[in-house]
Amino acid sequence: MFATFRSSISLVLTLNLLCLVASGTRAAADDLSREGRRYALIIGVNTYDNGLVIKGDVKTLFAESDAARFAQTLRSRGFSPDSIVTMTTALPRDNPRYPTAANVREQIKAIAGRLTSRDSVVVAFAGNERQFAGDDDYYMCPSDAEFDDARTLISLREVCSALEQADGNGKLVIVDSCRVREGPGKAPTPRLPGRSVGVLFACSAGQEAAEEAPTGGVLSYFVVEGLSGAADDDKDGTITTAELVSYVKARVPLYRKNQTPELIGPVPPIEFIIRVKELTAKEGPSLYVLSIGINDYPDKRLKLDCAAPDARDIRQAFLTHSRRQFPGGVEARLLLDGQATRANILEGLQWLAGKAKGNDVAVVFYAGHGDSQIEGQFYLVPVDANLRKLGASGVSGVSLRKALGDLPCTTMLILDACDSGGFDAKATKTRKTRGLPTATDTMLRQMVNDEGLVVMCGAAKGKEAAEENGHGFFTRAIIDGLSGKADVFKKGRVDLIDLQAYVINRVGELSADEQQPTISIPSTIRSFPLSKP
Repeated sequence: MFATFRSSISLVLTLNLLCLVASGTRAAADDLSREGRRYALIIGVNTYDNGLVIKGDVKTLFAESDAARFAQTLRSRGFSPDSIVTMTTALPRDNPRYPTAANVREQIKAIAGRLTSRDSVVVAFAGNERQFAGDDDYYMCPSDAEFDDARTLISLREVCSALEQADGNGKLVIVDSCRVREGPGKAPTPRLPGRSVGVLFACSAGQEAAEEAPTGGVLSYFVVEGLSGAADDDKDGTITTAELVSYVKARVPLYRKNQTPELIGPVPPIEFIIRVKELTAKEGPSLYVLSIGINDYPDKRLKLDCAAPDARDIRQAFLTHSRRQFPGGVEARLLLDGQATRANILEGLQWLAGKAKGNDVAVVFYAGHGDSQIEGQFYLVPVDANLRKLGASGVSGVSLRKALGDLPCTTMLILDACDSGGFDAKATKTRKTRGLPTATDTMLRQMVNDEGLVVMCGAAKGKEAAEENGHGFFTRAIIDGLSGKADVFKKGRVDLIDLQAYVINRVGELSADEQQPTISIPSTIRSFPLSKP
């Protein structure tokens, strides 16, 4: 894990402007139309029109992914889709939702003009900022920002003035940006107009607001987590502004020592009627695991040392560490070596289809060989496969994608497969390796983007996944992470995003950065618990 900062000094950070409007009443969900309307304006900027781009690893470009995650959270928690406006640099520049200063101002004006006395509004900005010597205002940078010209920026005072003059029951501004002024001296506390708008900053004066892989903007991450239910301190299904502020002020410093959120002004009387959906299944969600590992291929050139132990121990890790997290229980099937025939693998996928329900989680783990020699298509290589007739004897990526994509629940594919083509050339190495064939990249991208699957791979495209001392590095990291080592926040559970960060870092340590796992999470899926050690 590494961090960068959303700072205007280095000009290396993303701009992610988020805006939401929430109901200001403790009404039931079906009373929202009577009690007040909820809106959302979500803006994410990854590039600037003047040619300046955000430098560094692409994994640190979180503006658009933060915006997508935020929008999905609101949709899943009762916000009407027609009340959510998303503005990102992924859109064409002539689109009215492309986040230029003029377009952002137009949207803020539209929201302010739409508010009634029953509505509440929250405007949240995160990303690149500017503070100038001799100026006690605070500025956010839109896509067409000229960083040294305040006239091209979005003034915080301007936003607060627009909200102050509008109707509405409660008004909150959230700013996920640094508070470091250009030039000498500590950045002043911005002087804001009126008395009805509260401003929650990601950090205190003189501090930087961090963003890092895979969390994204730290404040944005905990705001989303809080609104998803974690901030509901009294467990009444309603999150007040006070609860949200208290949650992020407690959680952010645990994650980043030198980042302390600060609220300036009043605590607006806003209640987020985000009722965390109770589980409808009588016993709660279940976890289903199909774990496949093949060492003993008939062709001696294809033999592996750790694939079967990996599959066995992954299964045991879920059985041991996930039972407390899944009240409906954990069921796991294991196919090792001679059991991992094509027929048995396909039957295992059918078993998942017959078991999994909408609120369950399904996991498929495969350690063995993959092949892409036939028309560029990817195949899992069962123990009884005929490499000369793989179309008939292998498990195609197309059939795997369909089987997993048709499952009604959240589904994870953990793939530690190697390309059988050319593997014999590596037979003399001390470490045996598993490297996915190039054709896998397209298949996995389709699984993530089209089917909404979480996909974890032992190595990036074109790279190799090593195995040594009884386990592949990738599997060892997953097992350790599920056992509790990935719980860096000390929450008492391991969430998907925790495991993602831990596995990436741990595999890098074990392989001296020679192996790079890839973990892809669709923007439509929010991080979810996997184990409770």
